[in-house]
Amino acid sequence: MSAYDQFVSCLREYGCTVDDKGDRGSASTPGHGSSDRGTMFRRYPDGVLVWCFNQDREEMLTALGLTMADLFDSPRTSYRYADGRTVTRSYRDGKKTFSQSGTRSGRALFNIDNPPTDQDSVVYVVEGEKDVRAATAVGVFAVSQAQGARTSPERADWSPLRGRRVVVVQDKDDVGRARAKAVAKLLVGTAASVAIVEAREGKDLADHIAAGLGIGELVPVPWQASASSPVDPVVGFWSARPVLAHVLEFARARRAGPWGTLGVVLARAVAAVPPTVTLPATVGGRMSLNLFTALVGPSGSGKGACEAAARDALVCCYDPTGRVVVDVPEFPLGSGEGIARSFRPAGADDDAPNLRDRAVFTAPEVDTMKALFARTGATLEAELRKLYSGEQIGFNNAQKTTRTVVSAHSYRACLVVGAQPLRAGALLDGADGGTPQRFLWLPVADPDAPDQAPAEPAVWKVRLRDWQPGPLPIPDVARQEIDAARLARLRGGTDEAETLDGHGLLSRLKVAAALMVLDGRTVIDAQDWALAGVVMAVSDGTRASVQRAATEQKRRANHARALASAEREEILSDRKFQRARNSILRSLTDGPAGRSPLRRRMKEDIRANFDAALSDLLDSGQILESGPDSKPVYTLSTDGPESPGTHPGNPALPAEIL
Repeated sequence: MSAYDQFVSCLREYGCTVDDKGDRGSASTPGHGSSDRGTMFRRYPDGVLVWCFNQDREEMLTALGLTMADLFDSPRTSYRYADGRTVTRSYRDGKKTFSQSGTRSGRALFNIDNPPTDQDSVVYVVEGEKDVRAATAVGVFAVSQAQGARTSPERADWSPLRGRRVVVVQDKDDVGRARAKAVAKLLVGTAASVAIVEAREGKDLADHIAAGLGIGELVPVPWQASASSPVDPVVGFWSARPVLAHVLEFARARRAGPWGTLGVVLARAVAAVPPTVTLPATVGGRMSLNLFTALVGPSGSGKGACEAAARDALVCCYDPTGRVVVDVPEFPLGSGEGIARSFRPAGADDDAPNLRDRAVFTAPEVDTMKALFARTGATLEAELRKLYSGEQIGFNNAQKTTRTVVSAHSYRACLVVGAQPLRAGALLDGADGGTPQRFLWLPVADPDAPDQAPAEPAVWKVRLRDWQPGPLPIPDVARQEIDAARLARLRGGTDEAETLDGHGLLSRLKVAAALMVLDGRTVIDAQDWALAGVVMAVSDGTRASVQRAATEQKRRANHARALASAEREEILSDRKFQRARNSILRSLTDGPAGRSPLRRRMKEDIRANFDAALSDLLDSGQILESGPDSKPVYTLSTDGPESPGTHPGNPALPAEIL
């Protein structure tokens, strides 16, 4: 009997409710109710993969009278490598052991002898032969290195992965994470692209598959080997959740950039949440969910298309039927005073409620913001910084009729700005004040757009929950990363190069909250945080490209100015030189003269050219030198090489002075 059949049989003998589909299934966990399908299982080449959502796996197996060894078809499972190595897995006294035979110094990867013929197929690099075999069960090609996670990746031959798209699946422990990054860094320059992912459930790929999850549900892990490495941070992002797949499909159906569309969707999702819902006080006080997005692309590249697609792709509603959607009013960006008055009219009584509590502000072109920032006495940039944090906005003027004060966390405001890369200086120039750090920078281009646009899917309806005022729960991993970054900054462990990343983790937490909203939940989880990391990786890359474009534009402008300045100097210098020559020739028409008289007769602004002009005239034979060296005398030449009435250095010189 196979391990799969034995496991199913033991479940049934125990009295569990079993749904067996032949190659995979689910069952109620021993000791739990029949409707609680907390145990998942799947057949794979070496036996059965098992995952338990509501009980420790080994405890569940013990209840069935089984051990981990019973999940394999054979007590000893052998894995043969292309270079002659054989690794054998077995269990002794309930503990997993490995032994090797054959070649032990080989460098071949396990399963590398049967790669996919399609060069564009993704190759998954996993930790261990069992994960490779588990990947095979779901039709995925995977490889692994021999001798465990602590073995240096440099001891393996990775050359067969040259030019291929590689996804490294890291085990969810410190050793596994370190190894995944080491492998990924080693493959940069060999593979066409490299990404890191991890299991959504369990420790490794085998657990993830056993839990009934697909390859597309692996959680992306943001990482960067170097500024120029071909890292692919978005493998698996769009398929991680149905709502993200919907945004991608809708954007492509409308021929809009998916990332730009997502940026607007995230802003509109946040705008649907009451302003009393905030982020916890991880650093300082509570922070608002308010989100700013910059849609980056040249003129006519589709920033408006992204906004329009986002409006139509998705709606938020509290109504279970989906008929009543949350209205999110939009306003063009104006002055700092205008922002406050969008929520509360001037002169309102102190105890009067706000006119509205949510809005999305838009500026189709960043030039609009630049002009508003540059107004005399403008307050817009400072107000936007407060708006991002949900602080009190407005102005407490002496006259009640002009007074507008909007209390902190009494409004929800998001901002969407169109930014042409070469005109984004209005945002980048405010780095010292924190303006660019508060934006998501997302591209409106779609390099992978299909030739044939997909059919437009139906509108996605996000069912909002009943929100409790106060801070949202966040995962420990987010809290720990934010705390570690803050501690490093407090201790002076950051440098000026990180100026543009000062709000990076806060923006990431806001994105995680927006992804939570899209998923219909009220608690930010670890996957929200991981997916938000991918969005931030795209944002950072886009912002860096804008910075490079701006820097290159400034360099070219400076170069052009330098050339123009040099040319002007050259022209001016040549003119002064010619004037000095002419002055000497004019002076000598009155008769012979020495150096001092000739120099005194020359205007002061060209005297610096006297020696050069005198030498040039002597060399060309236009003047002659006589007398002692200590006191030479100069005269006009009457038989020099020049024709009477002409001079190559100054054709305009009157003939009568030659």
